[in-house]
Amino acid sequence: MATILIQNIGRIFTGDIDRPLAEGDSILIEDGVIREVGADLPPAADQVYDAKGSAVLPGLVDCHVHVAISEWTPRQSALAWLEAYGAAGITGVISAGESHVPGRPRDAAGVMGLAVLTQRIFEKLRPGGVKVYAGALIPEKGLTEEDFRRLAELGLTHTGEIGLGGAVSAEDAGEMAKWGRKYGIKTMCHTGATFLEGTTLMDTERILSIRPDVICHLSGGGIPEEGMRRF
Repeated sequence: MATILIQNIGRIFTGDIDRPLAEGDSILIEDGVIREVGADLPPAADQVYDAKGSAVLPGLVDCHVHVAISEWTPRQSALAWLEAYGAAGITGVISAGESHVPGRPRDAAGVMGLAVLTQRIFEKLRPGGVKVYAGALIPEKGLTEEDFRRLAELGLTHTGEIGLGGAVSAEDAGEMAKWGRKYGIKTMCHTGATFLEGTTLMDTERILSIRPDVICHLSGGGIPEEGMRRF
């Protein structure tokens, strides 16, 4: 069992809003899991690091990225950007839809295949130590309740933004939000105007009719203050 001790920590942040600081100056880690936080823990570990009074905090999470295949993001001509995230302390990212794949499919079978493929890639791949929560199904017309049941069974946890695909009404996307809640798949929704070809303006009335679990980038989505209050 590999053990790591970080000692001489100046301040330990917990990430818990009700108890933001932990008492102590040392953290003991066993096999990648924090086992003890305290003061003056004995340095009997495989590796010992001196924090020299630095603060220690949980890795940050970017809750809205658009990954493609591995770290290749052709729309931004970007490579190794997730490794750079990890170096900056962002150790987790959540895909809001794998929408930057060139020629991405727009049929039900295609978006299901893309979601499963991407989820499986990042299930094993952690660029720079970053955990990527990928496999965000882009809602398209033609998806069924059985598809959502099957995707949940395969381990998918959330959709991409409603508005990226063709399912954008209460009749189709609203039903998908209900199926998601039934099978444990969270639905995400774009807010405001769009810039990608084939995407849809998502205004206040449309979003309220769909009732998604997550409303993305609300403050920068072009929704007026009155609409924000209604959300």
